[in-house]
This record gives sequence, structure tokens and C-alpha cells, in this order.
Amino acid sequence: MAEAQILRRLLENCGIEAEEVSGDAVTREAFLAAYAGDEFDVIWVISHAGDHPYRHDESALQLRAGHEVTADDLLARPASAGGRRLLVLNACSTATGGPGLFSNQGLVRSAAGPHQAVIGHLWQVDIAAAAVFGALLAIELVQFASFSEAFQNALIMLQKPRQAIVEHLQDFGVWEIAADALDRFESATLLDTGSPALFE
Repeated sequence: MAEAQILRRLLENCGIEAEEVSGDAVTREAFLAAYAGDEFDVIWVISHAGDHPYRHDESALQLRAGHEVTADDLLARPASAGGRRLLVLNACSTATGGPGLFSNQGLVRSAAGPHQAVIGHLWQVDIAAAAVFGALLAIELVQFASFSEAFQNALIMLQKPRQAIVEHLQDFGVWEIAADALDRFESATLLDTGSPALFE
């Protein structure tokens, strides 16, 4: 909830148009319809994910009960989105790949391509750390940083002392929303900072 509220606040403050989908409106069909189109510059998913350790083609985003999106579904990305689109999968193990360095199996690897960059996580992540990383990433994106710059800057900020993160979040008016998440993990560990991955 905090991550969604942070995104909403940042987008509103910057006058960036967004469409939020939550609750019963979250369906597999609605997601796939938006995913197949070229209306959005960024699609941001806050959910759980299930990673199959040996069959990555069976990994899935768990949007809600009965509404899962598989790696095969993500292969059907648009041929062109009027440029490059960013898909953010801020959920556990979404960037896990199949066996072999060059395998294209897995959620992020299925979705990444010439017209879509993808950010996911290599393993299970603490929900509070993921929310803070999401806030830091969103701050970079609303300043129109490139996808790679936004990713890099968010990771750098996540590794800074807690007070520096607090002041950064205060500068963008989202500290009170992110406070509980940041309090719950205090400072990032290697497990937190090593988990996010960008595929371009």
C-alpha cells in the first residue's frame, strides 16, 4: 500500500498522468490488454511472484488469487511502444533466469527486448526494502532520468546512510508515507542492494 501511495503522490506532484488499478479491478485480462498496447511509458506491478526453480517457464506474477501472468504471457510484448517502455516488477524472484547464463526463461527475461526494459528482483526481497527501493526508483523516473540512470541512482541512494535516504524522501514529499517501510529494515544489506536487476 505504501509503495502505491508513494507512486500516486509523486506522479500527482509532477503532473504526470497515470492509471491505477487495484482490488477487484486487477485481472489477468486487464493486465494483458494494457501490456499488449503502447499507451503507457511505464507499467509498474506491485505484487507477489512465484518462481519455479527448475521450470522458469512456469514462473508467474500473482496479481491476485486466480489471476496470474506467466513468463509466456510476457513474451507477447508490443513490437513498438513509440520508443522504449519500462516494466517494473517489484516482486520477489521476478528476475530469476533459467539454467545457463544466456537462458531466456523467466519473467524478466521473457519481457525484456528492444522496445522494453525490465526491472525485477533476483531473489526474495524484504517487502519494506522493496517499497523503499520502489520509492527511490520512482523519484528518479519522475525527474525523467533514463531507465538505466534511474535504476543506478536508486540503488546508490539505497546504500546511503539512513538519514540521507530520509532527507531525500522528505525533499520529494513522500517521507511520511515511506517512514514505516524504512523503519522496518533500517539500512540496506547486500541481500537488498544485490537483488534488483535491470534488463535492457
